[in-house]
Amino acid sequence: MATLCQISLVDDEARFFAFLLKNNVPGEASGYGKFYGEVPEIGSTLQINWNEIDIEKFTATAGGELDTDFMERCLNDADEYLKVIHVHRYFVPTPELFAKSYKDMKRGLTIGHFQVTECTVFVVKARL
Repeated sequence: MATLCQISLVDDEARFFAFLLKNNVPGEASGYGKFYGEVPEIGSTLQINWNEIDIEKFTATAGGELDTDFMERCLNDADEYLKVIHVHRYFVPTPELFAKSYKDMKRGLTIGHFQVTECTVFVVKARL
């Protein structure tokens, strides 16, 4: 399974977050974060490979739901789990917001199907 992350620039932080609050219903697979290190080139698309994730670390809870620590473990072990395997410098589809359920992600990992999910990473220009 892989995730294609489109890198887009946001140069007006207040306008961008106002738009999100008005138009975006938070999904299970959406959130905010920051780059630690080099920010990917604007206009590029990163492909992140999830195939090497140890599924035993992402077990379901007793109620059958995905472990809520899923993303926290991914972030803590980013070097191990979020491996960028290819950067598409010139292939960038029309930017759209995609939200995928973790249940779909877990099902893909559990039964071994390869699937590609898409997301858009908005890089907010920092005010210095």
